[in-house]
Amino acid sequence: MAAGVPEALGVGKPPRLSPAWSNAAAQDFARDVLRYFLRNPQAADSLEGVVRWRLAEENVHRTVQATRYALQLLVDKGYLLERRSAVAGEFFALNPKKRREAERFAQGEKRRPVRKKPE
Repeated sequence: MAAGVPEALGVGKPPRLSPAWSNAAAQDFARDVLRYFLRNPQAADSLEGVVRWRLAEENVHRTVQATRYALQLLVDKGYLLERRSAVAGEFFALNPKKRREAERFAQGEKRRPVRKKPE
């Protein structure tokens, strides 16, 4: 091919973009992309492939981590009970003793302060 033709056809190096590296959201997104490639060092894909498959997988991975954290927080607060069984493995269930408190938490209400009895 003649010089300059690959670029004119969209083949070769893509145009240089100037990402806003000072923007925290842009850096977080770049880290997401990088984490995928670090977990899968043999991966090689096009921009479209990364968008469709790789970042979807990263979002699932992040969602699993966030869900694990949320479940642990709810167990720590006593709203959920953590159980284990030979058949189901680890599972979670509502703690019926904390149902009202859990409903307030779920609605975003703050805990009511414990009232001291008058002396």
